[in-house]
Amino acid sequence: MLPAENFSFLHFFISYLQNIMRILYISRGYTSHDHRFICKMVDGGHEVWHARAGNIAIHETRPLPAGAHLVLWDGTRAALDAPRDALPLMEDLLRVIREVKPDVIQAGPVQTCGLMAALSGFRPLVIMSWASDMLEDAERDAEWRWATHFALDRAASALCDSQVVHQKIAEFAPALRILEFPWGIDLKKFAPPHPARPAPANSQTITFLSTRSWEPIYGVDVLLRGFALARGQDARLRLVLAGDGTMAHEVHRFIQKHDLATAIALPGRINNAQIGTTFQNADVYASCSYNDGSSVSLLEAMATGLPAIVTDVPSNAQWVRHDENGWLARKGDSEDVARWMLQAARLDEARREAIRQTNRQIAEARADWGKNSDALLKMYEEIRDKK
Repeated sequence: MLPAENFSFLHFFISYLQNIMRILYISRGYTSHDHRFICKMVDGGHEVWHARAGNIAIHETRPLPAGAHLVLWDGTRAALDAPRDALPLMEDLLRVIREVKPDVIQAGPVQTCGLMAALSGFRPLVIMSWASDMLEDAERDAEWRWATHFALDRAASALCDSQVVHQKIAEFAPALRILEFPWGIDLKKFAPPHPARPAPANSQTITFLSTRSWEPIYGVDVLLRGFALARGQDARLRLVLAGDGTMAHEVHRFIQKHDLATAIALPGRINNAQIGTTFQNADVYASCSYNDGSSVSLLEAMATGLPAIVTDVPSNAQWVRHDENGWLARKGDSEDVARWMLQAARLDEARREAIRQTNRQIAEARADWGKNSDALLKMYEEIRDKK
């Protein structure tokens, strides 16, 4: 017979093993968001297998954490731009599922990775929305509507980052359990500079910062036109247009045509080690996105104390109150963007400090990734307990 102390240890060890879940995480590519979600799962004591899908560029340079494994499969090299692209990958995905033997699959975007997971027949399935899949793609045409319904109808729960996405998921699957929380940020990495930068009105240059990809959905062309109009009235204005994307040719052509090479900096994608300092060196954050969930770059700006000029889409209105802690510009309206840029350039010290404090407080209360993401671990505990 085992000694009592050995029995107690064995009982604890068995309980520990029972609490570990094997999670197959399927996403398009490998982004900073994927890295954070996988790290959270591993920190929660789970084992994760990451199946990267879609033959797309990888910009996240940090490796997977210990306790996470990269899946080698056909999906990594295949195009995955539409629901129909999922079908040729199903045979190899079923092989991956047999080999990994997951306790749960988490997959998104909805109509590609989520659809593949749903077609596999595996349960339980957590569908992860990336905002644009519901706000832009869900009703694109009959194929995309079918894929949206099929994936959500077979999920145990759905995960999203904003109220507007939550509502859209509920339209397709009214009975589905939906977990909503802002994906949040690292509040230590993103914080106001010390000492604080002077108010724009007292500066020789006023720096606007955009960190969105140069893609049509993010309205980089609208931002450029708005900046050119505003700078025509205030020569102190500068723009740091970080990132890159499919609109690179249009960006460079606009800058050359309007003789803005000395006013617009193009640093490329800012790496993870430098991004916090990049925000601290700016005066105002700007984004002209046509649709958004809870924009992480907006939250990064707010945590740094920056006033924000963002489009008047519902998710941004959850964070920015117009003319209080930033401005909501009309979607697609460059003249409106220019109007608020000029107003931001006139902020005095007292108003700038009030916005800095307000935005930092909002970020601390609602945008802390460490706290918000605990809901993810709780969801997995509930899934485990039901098995």
